[in-house]
Amino acid sequence: MAWLFKRNKTWWLGFRVRGKLIRRSTGCSDKTKAQEILKSIELMEQARKAGALTEEYFSLVTGRKEKRIAAAEFLQSWLDSREPDLAAGTFRKYRLFISEFISHIEGSGIQNLSEITARTVSSYLTDKRKDLGPAAVRNRHRTLVAAFNSAIGEEDID
Repeated sequence: MAWLFKRNKTWWLGFRVRGKLIRRSTGCSDKTKAQEILKSIELMEQARKAGALTEEYFSLVTGRKEKRIAAAEFLQSWLDSREPDLAAGTFRKYRLFISEFISHIEGSGIQNLSEITARTVSSYLTDKRKDLGPAAVRNRHRTLVAAFNSAIGEEDID
């Protein structure tokens, strides 16, 4: 269930996704327009519960398309962008960590960046804990955090 609240002169939406509080600006100072946006969010939630929330329905209600970014492609691109800033040994480790994670998500049937969840990363790290020490697992975690923070900064994911 979503709700509206006002911050300064702008109306904002609040809602929870898997228990996590999400706040998004409506970009509106007019309460009526903000209520229309809230109504579209509620309609999408009803469709999701009914199993009818498709990409087409999302586009129809919001007027925008869902970003479909290939996870492996994004991670490889992020890795390539980091190469000039990293020492050769660090880059080799990052490449190893990213290729391991790509194998993990592909083995789980995950193709799009938007499909990766905290549970996905957690299961990958749990698998790594079976064979590696805490420091090695922590290094993999830090590398993935850096990659996903980059995706958030580029607004590829929320």
